Amino acid sequence: MAVDPGAADLNDARRIASVLWALAALLTAGALTLIVLYQIQIDDPRSQTFSEAVGTLASFGFPTIGAVILARRPGNRIGWLLIIAGLSLQLESFTGAYATFSLATATPGLPGAAGVAVIADALWLPSVTLAFVYFVLLFPNGKLLSPGWRAVLVTATVASVAWSLVTLIDPGPLYFAPGVLNPFGLPRAGALILFVQGASLLIMGVLVIAALVCIVVRIRRSRGAERHQLKWFVYVAAVTVCTVPIAIAFNDSPYGALPLELATAGLPIAIGISILRYRLYDIDRIISRTVAYGVLTAILAGAYLAVILVLQSFVPVDDDSPLLVAISTLTVVAAFGPMRARVKGVVDRRFNRTNYDAEQTIEEFGRRLRDEVELESLSRDLTGVIERTMHPRHVSVWLKPGDLQ
Repeated sequence: MAVDPGAADLNDARRIASVLWALAALLTAGALTLIVLYQIQIDDPRSQTFSEAVGTLASFGFPTIGAVILARRPGNRIGWLLIIAGLSLQLESFTGAYATFSLATATPGLPGAAGVAVIADALWLPSVTLAFVYFVLLFPNGKLLSPGWRAVLVTATVASVAWSLVTLIDPGPLYFAPGVLNPFGLPRAGALILFVQGASLLIMGVLVIAALVCIVVRIRRSRGAERHQLKWFVYVAAVTVCTVPIAIAFNDSPYGALPLELATAGLPIAIGISILRYRLYDIDRIISRTVAYGVLTAILAGAYLAVILVLQSFVPVDDDSPLLVAISTLTVVAAFGPMRARVKGVVDRRFNRTNYDAEQTIEEFGRRLRDEVELESLSRDLTGVIERTMHPRHVSVWLKPGDLQ
């Protein structure tokens, strides 16, 4: 019996993806185990181990979604990028947890902990390169926008590799093992190492900006399904960026990084939806609702504070007076409904125009329906509304013969 070479290659690709996913799963399980053991030993409620555990689980979404994509489309480059990025992230999590557990507790250290900490430090920039340069340049079809962008890709690779190599021999203290010096450090090369690290970070900053320019250009040129794929990616990336100030502001809190970790988990999910095109066109509704409720929350919070300030000026009560809180809360609750409708309409006109036009068409048809008495005219109006709002290939209205009399 003849075997199709193409089918054999696809099966081999699926098996490789399965093996890489299993390796990522083992690294994830090992990292979570070490994080839990570390928390048990230090018994510190202010520790950020919970956020670290959530981050480890969130980053496991990269290899998982990548494996799902490759199971259906073994040749998809974005699927392979997800697998590689997931392996890098999980290896960084495992080596960091290994070093932290071994070197920051009172128990006897695990073998090679300092060396493992060096690896964890060196993996940081390659992971960032995959997430912020490779994905942005290659999404959604795995191809560059034009051959000229290949230089950005190559430069990012060289900069991240150079940074990782000099980090391996950096004589300074380790990030994942504070107070421990790099056992492979070369003190005489300290000045050169600092120069290469600084230059690499500067280059990466410029390349991230270039990648953002690339995706803006790609969105402007895109049409149809590709445009919605890019909307999914940009939406989740924007939400993730918005959580960065929260993580910085609450850096000392054990849950300060939690919003950032949860937002990061949405990135592989958005990529999976985009590539597999499952509920792809829901993105307009999601964007409009996010913007609407974000704006509404900001307006109501401002109104709440304004009411409190006004009442404090005219009513002689304490700042924490129950009467002051009750009046402010009731004012915000009363304004919620009308304000929500107003903000929703404004946002839909800008971010979800198709849905807004459909709602306006249906409302207009509802007003005509109250005055329309001729069945044939009503049938034509109904057909027109369906065509303008749902865009079907064919519309027909069936009426029983008795209905026309």
